[in-house]
Amino acid sequence: MDKTVRLFDADAYLAEFEATVVDTLCDGEKYVAVLDRTAFFPDEGGQSPDTGTLGGARVLYVYEKDGVIYHETDAPLSKGDAVHGTIDFDGRYRKMQSHTGEHVLCGTAHRLFGAENVGFHLSEEYVRVDLDVYLDRERVALLEREANDAVRGNHAVTAWYPDKEELPSLDYRSKDGIEGDVRLVKIEGVDLCACCAPHVSTTAEIGMIKVVDSIKYKGGTRLEIVCGPDAVRLFEEEHETLSSLAASFSVKREDLAAAVSRLREELSSATYRLRAAEKKLMERELEDTAPTDGAVCFFFEDADADAVRQLLNGAAKKCAVAAGFIGRDGDYFFTVRSDRIPLRDFSKKINSSLSCRGGGSDAMISGKCSARRFEIEEFFNKI
Repeated sequence: MDKTVRLFDADAYLAEFEATVVDTLCDGEKYVAVLDRTAFFPDEGGQSPDTGTLGGARVLYVYEKDGVIYHETDAPLSKGDAVHGTIDFDGRYRKMQSHTGEHVLCGTAHRLFGAENVGFHLSEEYVRVDLDVYLDRERVALLEREANDAVRGNHAVTAWYPDKEELPSLDYRSKDGIEGDVRLVKIEGVDLCACCAPHVSTTAEIGMIKVVDSIKYKGGTRLEIVCGPDAVRLFEEEHETLSSLAASFSVKREDLAAAVSRLREELSSATYRLRAAEKKLMERELEDTAPTDGAVCFFFEDADADAVRQLLNGAAKKCAVAAGFIGRDGDYFFTVRSDRIPLRDFSKKINSSLSCRGGGSDAMISGKCSARRFEIEEFFNKI
């Protein structure tokens, strides 16, 4: 089968086109059509595919194999049909902005830090970039500033297929494993990179680049970024959130961090006092626990797990089995302690009888329990 003519290579802004169906097939409940030419960008190069319509059919997914582009649709098309294709251009343009923004960011990272882009994914929700160099917060901030300087510089963006004589003379970024003709995307004065996707024509169309998250990943850095209207929406959402929080604290937005810090200090102090009182209460409860050859259960809606374990250590000296449960009916975290019964094997019985998941040593087991309080008490009363 002849390769599909890639109309998006010549015109990334083409939203409507005419084509002929050259082949069709049915894959379960999915219909698949091959056109002689298409403006639908397939799932390729880490970017999710375009959607839209072909005739009266909705295009659900687009993929490429051996140069042929396949269109999955929700209704059948017939071989030989002339069809009118329409791209969901709002989604396409968002990806064009985001992908060009990724080129600007990675080209800048390469210039500043010698970083290589070793991973990329552009979906409907986010852009993820993996660099092979670790960047701390200061270097990420510098990268973001320099990349946005390039955006405001309104640099021209062009794409072409160099011939075999020209390609070896060009210094361009590229991922390993590229087969066939190499398409280069040049951002004047910023980046030159091998890429198959549609891009905007100038960096100013990106709008802005915002690094949303940065983590250390496989010795390098994983960045999540948003560009253009996605960055604006993020600012609007965070501005609304911060304004709402500031109003709840009765402070200005610029004073919110200090207000939250004060609240954390107050909460830490209150928690310390609560745990101290809780410890005294548990000590009193331990004093009131009568010695027994059976089991003793303690229930708490909220308690410090370490304090409960200390309580059980003391209770285990007075009984065969001491069990502590933190939470509410049907949703407990539990710890069981014993110096007389090997609990490693006993835990299987607890798990099966009380819908628990847990384990540990012969002296102590812990986990999560979905039983009701009366069921727990009935079980331990039989010990």
